[in-house]
Amino acid sequence: MNFQKDFYYNLINQTVSETLKLREENLNWVQSIQRKHFNLSSAETNGHKLHLNKIEGIIPASFEKVVKYYFDAFDNSQYTRNQECGSQLLIEKLDENSLITLYREQGNNFVSPREHLSIQNKIELSENQILITRATLSDYYKVIADPQAIRINGIYSIFLKKISNNETHFISYYRFYIGGYIPYIFMNMASEMRIDVLENDIKFINKIN
Repeated sequence: MNFQKDFYYNLINQTVSETLKLREENLNWVQSIQRKHFNLSSAETNGHKLHLNKIEGIIPASFEKVVKYYFDAFDNSQYTRNQECGSQLLIEKLDENSLITLYREQGNNFVSPREHLSIQNKIELSENQILITRATLSDYYKVIADPQAIRINGIYSIFLKKISNNETHFISYYRFYIGGYIPYIFMNMASEMRIDVLENDIKFINKIN
């Protein structure tokens, strides 16, 4: 069991290190989508044709509420969650800052169902700044994989920083190796949906006490 815990914490540390390094990289970001509170940009990394995406914006809500929402809100938690982009389940709490989570997205006639099993971690970078990361896991003893679903592999992180009592700066980086065939038009639609979901998250965030 200790070996397993060591594996999880090494994975967390590796993901945090990679994410912090990523934030410092001087990339050629190209903005593609603008909404009221958020904008989405893309860049290529390490000379590969793999696009890293960044969503940045100002959330009109307190830092404490935003952190609670993005770390503690699941379909099976006490906080009401926006479910427009799929199901997000809390599988197990390892400690106060580390959780095993499972994301599931239903398929349709064009796209296969997908799921992302991850270890989610929260780390305090400073008094008013939090980093939330999700690192991919290949399996977990409490999760039975959907045989019809394609497993997503990639990185996902959120930097949250307090600006004022009612404003929080949000930056999310994500790059997923989704697998399977996805028509190009659906990739664009997925990006638009992701940023629209964030816009709609705001009303759920402000319901948190």
